[in-house]
Amino acid sequence: MPLAAEYDASSTMRDIFIFRGFVAKINHQDKFSLFHDIQDAVDWYSSTFGAVNNNRYLTLRIARDAVRTLTAYLSNQETTSLDRSNASEMNFSIGANGFVDHYMTSIFATLSYAKHALTEDMIEGRITSVGLIVKNGTTRWERILQSIATETLSRYRWNMMDCKKHIDSSLEFAFKSAKTTILQRIHTVLQSFSTDLSEDQYLLDAAGWEGLNNVEDEQLACPSCRWQTEQLSFYDYLALQYRLSVKTFLSEMTSAISCEANKTDDISKLGLGTRPGEGDNGALQRFLGWCAEHDLTISDRLTITDILVPPQDEFSRPAKVRGLVALADIHQGETLSSLPMTVGLFNNDSVSGSSAVDAWDYAAARLLREKVKGNESNWAPYIAILPEYLPTPIHLESRELLEVQWWPVIRELIQVRKAIKESYTKLSPNELSLASYNEYKWAVTMVHSRAFTLPVKPDEQYEQYVFMPFMDMINHHYHYKADWMSQPVWDGKLEITARRTVKKGEEIFASFGPRTNDNLFLYYGFVLEDNPFDAVPLFGSFEEALRWFVGLWTDNCADFAKNQVKASRCQRKTWQNFWNRMKNPVEEAESGSAAQGRDWGELLNYWADLGFQFLPYQPGPTIYPGGIIDPSFLAVFSSSFEVLETMRKDDGIDSPWSDPCPECGNHSAVGSSAMHKFLACIEKQSSFPRGLLDGPTCQSELTKVVLKEEKLTRAMLLARISVVLRCKEILSSFPTTISEDRDLLKADPDTCSQETSASCQNVQSVSSHLQLTRRYRYMKKLMLQTPVDKLLK
Repeated sequence: MPLAAEYDASSTMRDIFIFRGFVAKINHQDKFSLFHDIQDAVDWYSSTFGAVNNNRYLTLRIARDAVRTLTAYLSNQETTSLDRSNASEMNFSIGANGFVDHYMTSIFATLSYAKHALTEDMIEGRITSVGLIVKNGTTRWERILQSIATETLSRYRWNMMDCKKHIDSSLEFAFKSAKTTILQRIHTVLQSFSTDLSEDQYLLDAAGWEGLNNVEDEQLACPSCRWQTEQLSFYDYLALQYRLSVKTFLSEMTSAISCEANKTDDISKLGLGTRPGEGDNGALQRFLGWCAEHDLTISDRLTITDILVPPQDEFSRPAKVRGLVALADIHQGETLSSLPMTVGLFNNDSVSGSSAVDAWDYAAARLLREKVKGNESNWAPYIAILPEYLPTPIHLESRELLEVQWWPVIRELIQVRKAIKESYTKLSPNELSLASYNEYKWAVTMVHSRAFTLPVKPDEQYEQYVFMPFMDMINHHYHYKADWMSQPVWDGKLEITARRTVKKGEEIFASFGPRTNDNLFLYYGFVLEDNPFDAVPLFGSFEEALRWFVGLWTDNCADFAKNQVKASRCQRKTWQNFWNRMKNPVEEAESGSAAQGRDWGELLNYWADLGFQFLPYQPGPTIYPGGIIDPSFLAVFSSSFEVLETMRKDDGIDSPWSDPCPECGNHSAVGSSAMHKFLACIEKQSSFPRGLLDGPTCQSELTKVVLKEEKLTRAMLLARISVVLRCKEILSSFPTTISEDRDLLKADPDTCSQETSASCQNVQSVSSHLQLTRRYRYMKKLMLQTPVDKLLK
């Protein structure tokens, strides 16, 4: 009989977490203190709602009067129905089932009454007033205090009373204000966390996804961004569980106290704006004049204008964007612009503040400090033309995060949102110029989508996040013709040149680097169809891929299925034997020495044609556009099959691929149909695609495919099949299919406004960032489907 840990039922969730190391369910003993003491409560109340008569000392005295009166009332109370154990201790806590510390209720109700009374005095100009009574302390004030104490103790738990219960009219406002005050405090506590309840839940889910481990620093798009390098250890996971439980508890308490349904969305809504100056060239002309004044030269063969971009695919619609257009033919090598480094905006002013934030935090704060100056800023015309909104997934509401569906990106997105919240609380008001959180979030999106690394410091030292006017107005595309990456800085200026000939009327693009759609989606607010630099990691590492592989293709432990201990021991032994033989092939693959097929060579040549012949490539279990599989990935899986065959031979087990197949017939006639049947069979399995060799049904179809292949190439074929099975496994894990996403994208509200088809009935309007999210995940699924289609062909 397994041992079970027992603990005292009176233990709180916090005590169990700290002293016993696991997260228990919320019980009736659980409480959460909203304040440390009466001074803390009064200070917060005064800062949030204002002190009574603008006097913090008077406010503290009134609060102490409330405590004194309630304590005296309790000591004389004979009523047995009153639960003294909950009412006799002042701890400023809330508890399960809507319990609220009576002292806290009494204090806030008394403060609200006194504040209201004093406000009435000032409005009506009364000389003898309740306000004076509060200040001087009289028998009348004592009677008011006793009435509040009596009313406080009449409600044992907020949610056990009728929310419409009649209260003495003179006290009704005070107790409604007390409830509002407590709810505001709970909301403040919830907002103080860097992540909300939904985000924590998604983080827990994402921590269990197989593709999140072993991210190397050199693979990061932003090495200084701390959120990408965070990994969950067991203790992190446990702490996250506890944090989630606390937030759940606070959210449930909000429902109980307010007598309303739980409102999970506590994220501030961001008003969606548009780019200032669209359709009005006033701001743009002022910017161009500012460029001329600051020696920022722009070729007269160019114009900055609003461009109507045609749809990228059947789902997108024409969009207006601001960009660079050629007014005349421009020859290769011609200078497009000359940018003095002195016009760069970066964090170089002297403002004292926090040193515990990253470089992008400081860059965002600097932008806000300039923005708040208005026309007095040296960069005012430039800031005036910055977009007010980018449809990045940072703006998704918590309940919309699962719309992304791709767990690695969901995890990074949550960590980005967490980092923004944390840095906002760490930066001083002076650094932020008293900017709101939404204003700061806007500044961060500007930094990530528009800032460059440039030599703007003395002696041409590089700064990581620099706003360079005009340079950031050239839109990104992999077919770019504006080049600055290969140009050195001469005499304090950077020249942008034409990489190739540009025809009149063409939009001129630049390159922000070889960015995946994941990166463009997260930080720039768009995705590119047929992006040659896109990639989908199917595993976090080769070791993780091989653990999956062994579970898929071995059945030597099937005899122990009914004995969990023996099965586990057998699986560990099999894995250790397999891994010992695979270490050298994995090391060779990681070094990039795997043989490269024709399709991989074509991809490398395409990258070179786009100007990235020296693209830093990191071998890994990844697929690329066009269904191209990383050759190192195929090499590892191919070697794995050879190792498994050797292990079977050593154990005296016949290979499933060694027998001839006379009934297989002609390869061209059988291979394709058998592959279709095999994949269709796999999809029907309840444990797809695990347990592949457990039954004869699917294996018979696979055998027809494999045994018609030459022996020398069977391992490579099986490696490709393994990759395809992994792609199908991931596709089957998504909550929506490719066809369902296609239908969602087709039912675009703007498109349907001009149609009357049945598919457009009851179509709900969605935000631009939610529509982008759906398009992103649709393109991700198409990439996963491409290797499947390619193998079938």
